[in-house]
Amino acid sequence: MMNQETLRKLTEMKMGAMAELYQQQSQNKDYQDMDFDDRFNLLVDFEFDRRKSNRLERLIKQANFEDPMAAIEDIEYHPDRNLDKNLYWS
Repeated sequence: MMNQETLRKLTEMKMGAMAELYQQQSQNKDYQDMDFDDRFNLLVDFEFDRRKSNRLERLIKQANFEDPMAAIEDIEYHPDRNLDKNLYWS
């Protein structure tokens, strides 16, 4: 059973991802068979990953890149561009 006070505290501490997964865990019986450490690790990992992702998105937005979706993997190494692929992937 989900504790509403715990959920409120997580939200107030700006741990929205952890609160979200906590709600999901309380509604899914598969999580009930897991021990505390496993469930807690999932909560912490989910919060950590969300924060890292949000930070990266924020930094990309602040950088004002011409093409924020550009990726080094998408570089086209046509002969006329004279790009050395080994220079980028070494």
